[in-house]
Amino acid sequence: MILQNNLKRILVSRGTKIKWLSEESGVSLRILYRVLYHGHSITLRNAFLIAETLDLAIEDIWYSSDVQSDKSGRLV
Repeated sequence: MILQNNLKRILVSRGTKIKWLSEESGVSLRILYRVLYHGHSITLRNAFLIAETLDLAIEDIWYSSDVQSDKSGRLV
């Protein structure tokens, strides 16, 4: 199973900067850039920190490539 993420789309739609997310979540900028721009995976701990900071469920951000999402990124 390959996990995809909607993180970039979520940040853009909210007008949220990566630096803010890093500062608020405690996840380093380096890790965020790797996840957003290089397709790297993320630890469950960091995924929880990001989801909590954005006030979203992990499933709203990360999903299996086998699962489809609608245009808003919500799982269907």
